[in-house]
Amino acid sequence: MPSPITTGLHCLFLLVTAGCRTSQDSNFDPFIQYVIDSALGEESFHSEMQRQKRNMLIFDLPPLEYTADIEVSLMDSSFLEPIKEYFKNLNLPVSTNISNVEMTVSNIDITTVCLPSGENNSCCSCENGYAWPRAVCSDLITCAPVSLAPDLPCGYTREMPFYGSYCEPQTEDSCGMGEPIVMYMSVRLDTDFWDDLRNSSSALYKKYKADLEKAFNASYRCLPGFVSATVTGFRPGSVFVNYEVKAGAASFDQIASSNRFVPRFLHASYQLNPNTFTTEITNQTNFTVSPVDIFEGDTVRLTCEINSGSDNMTWYHFDQAISISFPYSTVRLFSMKTSKSTLEIANVTMKDAGSYKCVFTNSSQSVTLIYTDTKTIAVSPLHITSNLNDISVVCDSLEMQTNSPLLSCCVDRQLPSLTGNWKVNGAINITGVSSCTKNCTEYKLNIDESLCPPEKSGTVTTYTCELQTGNGAKHSQNIRVTYLRTAHVTISSSINSPVSEGYAFNLTCESDVSNYDSISWKIQSGNKTKTVDCDACIKNSRFPATSVLTVKTATRDWSGTYICAFSQKYLESSANMTIEVISLPLKQNILIDPIEAPIQCKKQQALECCISANAMEDYTVTFVVQQNGFQVGKKKKGNLFCYMYNYNETECSKEKNVTAHCKFINRIGQEVNSENITLYPISAEEVSCSDSFGIGIEGAILIKPCCELNNPDGFTRGNKIYKCSNKSWRFERDDCLSVPINQLLTSAESLVNSPDAKANLPNYLAELREQTEKEQSTINSSPANLGAIITILDMVSSIPADAEELTIQGLFILVFGTLWDKKIQEALLKRNSMSKWNSQQTKSSSLILVAPMLSMTYPFSRTFNNLRGKTGKYRVSSSEPSTSSSENISKSYSLLN
Repeated sequence: MPSPITTGLHCLFLLVTAGCRTSQDSNFDPFIQYVIDSALGEESFHSEMQRQKRNMLIFDLPPLEYTADIEVSLMDSSFLEPIKEYFKNLNLPVSTNISNVEMTVSNIDITTVCLPSGENNSCCSCENGYAWPRAVCSDLITCAPVSLAPDLPCGYTREMPFYGSYCEPQTEDSCGMGEPIVMYMSVRLDTDFWDDLRNSSSALYKKYKADLEKAFNASYRCLPGFVSATVTGFRPGSVFVNYEVKAGAASFDQIASSNRFVPRFLHASYQLNPNTFTTEITNQTNFTVSPVDIFEGDTVRLTCEINSGSDNMTWYHFDQAISISFPYSTVRLFSMKTSKSTLEIANVTMKDAGSYKCVFTNSSQSVTLIYTDTKTIAVSPLHITSNLNDISVVCDSLEMQTNSPLLSCCVDRQLPSLTGNWKVNGAINITGVSSCTKNCTEYKLNIDESLCPPEKSGTVTTYTCELQTGNGAKHSQNIRVTYLRTAHVTISSSINSPVSEGYAFNLTCESDVSNYDSISWKIQSGNKTKTVDCDACIKNSRFPATSVLTVKTATRDWSGTYICAFSQKYLESSANMTIEVISLPLKQNILIDPIEAPIQCKKQQALECCISANAMEDYTVTFVVQQNGFQVGKKKKGNLFCYMYNYNETECSKEKNVTAHCKFINRIGQEVNSENITLYPISAEEVSCSDSFGIGIEGAILIKPCCELNNPDGFTRGNKIYKCSNKSWRFERDDCLSVPINQLLTSAESLVNSPDAKANLPNYLAELREQTEKEQSTINSSPANLGAIITILDMVSSIPADAEELTIQGLFILVFGTLWDKKIQEALLKRNSMSKWNSQQTKSSSLILVAPMLSMTYPFSRTFNNLRGKTGKYRVSSSEPSTSSSENISKSYSLLN
């Protein structure tokens, strides 16, 4: 028999010679089996060597290194330990020359030891420092243990002859070297349940726990990656033992095999039922959800896979088993070693969000193995954010055509399969170029002026972006684009030259864009610009797009450059024209003296017309008497410019009245006539009164104007009446306005004829109320002043503006309280000027005098009508003497509807 060293070297030699043949022979088998038998002689060894030598090819090759797995089968197991000890103590490296081949053995390790274990099976274990490869981990079934000793190597049943991998140097990827998992297990003891098993501090609990853990650790210690087995509690029915086994991932067969060992290590008094083992493994599946980002409308696929066979699989949503019907469907793929199930949810909604659990069950007579895993899915609405929502685009803008708008719709995260498309809907069909990113779709507009005619300006085109996730969900967003075109605006006037104060004119503004939002008129004069806010003055139409501004009575406020603007959203198109208003006195601002007077035949009578000295214009003034004109010159008289003509009437007739008036002509040839002066010719024999006031017969009436030296305008409205009595002129009545009331009346006339009357009305009414309160006594004593106030209210009521109720209420009380005075009523009714209000009313109709105020036009009159419709008491002073002392204090009147 050859020596062990010679035998080993010869074995290696055979391996090398086989390796040298690999260049010609593709059937090289690196595993060389060599049988050592105590009865085998050296001759058999040499004969084998001779066969190898005859087949060997010799190459002059550089030294090669080999790592070879050599399986050595021992017919007598008693050789195992001596051989292991021999190789352990062998002094390596060892070199030898065999058939001119230099052979060096640098290292010899025993990796795997297998001992017979029944027919065609061996119980194999790894030597220290070696472990089974991960690829065979799930096939390792523990050999039946013969001892509780924890330090004995674990053996695993392998079929013989041996096929597959031997033990390999232990690494992080070796079987059982991964992160351990926790298996939740239970088994039943067919004994009575004692309450002490509920108390972890009780002696019974501790005994059960210690005995069971000892048995469990002995039974499961050879599971790949085993760490520990721990009892966690007991529950009745008989006695269920809950315990945890911490080890590497184990297959159904591995767990079932280990379960069978438990009764061997547990006293029979525990009556462990071997058919009641249950194992639950959590979070050890390959559980995937697709897509990762889930939106309403998506089709969602949940796939759960285990590396184990399975009898049954169930899906749960919030711990409720899912019935496989729409929108759910499943696909199952089961084999001996893997189980896979896919749950598909079509058209997912928000109610489908939440936790999903997959449960695989594999059962045999002795064990039930359950794999569970849970995933929570979140379902989000596919919320689209657009960079623009409602925009306006000017089609004929060069800037807009060069840098056209970019529309975009985005979601709040990147989605690799996101796609988008755009739809265009509108009268103006301007399209663009679309593009996509991972979370947005964009649309670059191609602005074309030719697609945007004036008649379609202002129309809206809707751009709809639709985003699709690629998994079924889709959502859309509308972006409205208003296409505008700059309007061509023209302006024309009814006059071809400047216009004079008091004259009427109108301006017409036209646009080729009829779909405008608004039209505005402004007047620019110097550095000031004011808006024409006069609803009654402006008339707009849409087809054709026209605005007509009508000025019935021009004042200097209407002088300037008129800007007419058509607005389409923010786009304003305008035209302008300059109108100059030339000064010309208004008829009511021309003083005539006398107003009515007798005139002696064949004797000169001074006739005079005056205007305020504040006038900047020089006028040509002509006195017209009986259709004969006489040009006169100007003379300053206090605060007045006066024009005088001495008229001599040559024809005397009692049936004939003479009328005269002044004609003022400005530099553009436009004119205004004063009120008529009425003269009554009388003969010299009839003269009764003759002095500086004038000449008249007995009982004649002379009406003179109101000249006030302290008035900046030189005179006030109204008149003074004189009567010839007993050869002298006696003063009859004063119907002159006070200076403050006269100024209020003049301001009211300017206000109603101004372009911004609506804006200035509140301030004027506040001033009117203030002055009316100050002039209350004057108004109470003068029907003329009261009549002027009523006239003012009648004028300003035509301005369509809201006024503060307190202001109007105060005016109403003041005027109403004055009208309640019977003396004022009688005086007003006697005056001819009151006939324009209501000449048919009797003196007893005291309230009817207020009718002009209460019949004002909307909306200024609304405040009066609202006030009139309210029931309440107002205290107003009465100037009428009373016999009762209580009446002397005040009177209380109810203002009823």
